[in-house]
Amino acid sequence: QGIEFGNPKSGIMIETPAAAIMADAIAQEVDFFSIGTNDLTQYTIAVDRCNENVAYLYSAFNPAVLRLIRRIIECAHNAGIEAGMCGEAAANALMAPILLSFGLDEFSVSTGKVLETRKTIADWSLKEAGLVTDKVMSMATEKEVTDYLSDYLSERKGIRFAENFIDSVHGTGGKVLLSMNAKNFVDLVKTNTRCDNLVVMLVAFIKKYNYDGFDLDWEQGLNIEKHYLFLKKMKEALDRYSDKKYFITTALPSSISYSQPLADSLSRIVDWINLMTYDLGGGNWKVTPSFNTPMTKVEQNLEKWNVFSPHKLCIGLASYGYKYTNLQLGERIKSISEIRKHSSYITYPAIIDSLKTGWREEWNNKEHIPYYLSSDGKSFITADNPRSIEYKLRWAIDRGYRGFFWWELYHDFKLETPSDRYGKLLLKDSI
Repeated sequence: QGIEFGNPKSGIMIETPAAAIMADAIAQEVDFFSIGTNDLTQYTIAVDRCNENVAYLYSAFNPAVLRLIRRIIECAHNAGIEAGMCGEAAANALMAPILLSFGLDEFSVSTGKVLETRKTIADWSLKEAGLVTDKVMSMATEKEVTDYLSDYLSERKGIRFAENFIDSVHGTGGKVLLSMNAKNFVDLVKTNTRCDNLVVMLVAFIKKYNYDGFDLDWEQGLNIEKHYLFLKKMKEALDRYSDKKYFITTALPSSISYSQPLADSLSRIVDWINLMTYDLGGGNWKVTPSFNTPMTKVEQNLEKWNVFSPHKLCIGLASYGYKYTNLQLGERIKSISEIRKHSSYITYPAIIDSLKTGWREEWNNKEHIPYYLSSDGKSFITADNPRSIEYKLRWAIDRGYRGFFWWELYHDFKLETPSDRYGKLLLKDSI
């Protein structure tokens, strides 16, 4: 039709082992390479991906395939041309760091994968991708490669979230502590050697990711003497760094007792203690359901903590409750296994929603807390609400306690609609 078309570039699809092996020679004859990973994988490892009897062996993460891909890209760059990729591997998030490290110039993916692939690529630095790839290229089997990449990316997501979260909080002048909870913690500090090794690991982690200190949540199997000695070692290790103030805190059941000498020793180590002034009722581990955070029990437990200055103590606030189905307040059940059939955790937003389905709120003046009854009166919920939380706040402030902590925020979180980007903390925001 007489339309000018200029001088279009000509390239080649590299999708057989033969072409990959001869890539250095082929690169002298073309303007670009496009790697077809689907066929290249199939022919390299002799697996017909359409044959259900052997298709499970098909994987572009086979080290033989990875070495060929690296060679193809190297040959292209040595000849001064670009190498792209057309195949399912280009859109695989596990493959991204390897392809970036190899120097792939173009990722050709389906339209539905464009934004996701761009985000994945932008999330990697060449330095980190190179370290991952060096490790991968030393491996001999596909399973080693995929297991390593899967584990690395799973851990990386958590670490990346923590890094961004810490940076955001620091931007507001806030602090973030690394909190540790372990059911077998007593085993981790059983000997001096194990204890010292754990301290070294935790301090290195805190320094590496810019945390502001350490919080120990040791509830099950608590040994208060070992607890003190471990926190003492943590403080001594963190105090060796003079770059900033590192906080040492701990969360402890409000029902335990300390001698005055041990309380004085612990007070010199920790910046504050978070007292678990919740789970004081039946929960699902006692045979008689009762209130979760009754003030008489809170006051009774806190009397044991008079050996500490109140300024060292923070009061725990619960953003959840317990729902007892077909049970009455104070009704004794034959066994714990039986009560567990009738009880469950319930979040505060779920409690608010229950009020829309016939449940009603009542108030107990003695305990200064609400409770909720089903429309037929056969079931009840025990939890705090803004009124009882405010009472606890005023009560604690009047007595000189240091502050408060929530267990835990996500139990209080609600999105108005599933499409909302931000939600609300119903209890926390109300006060």
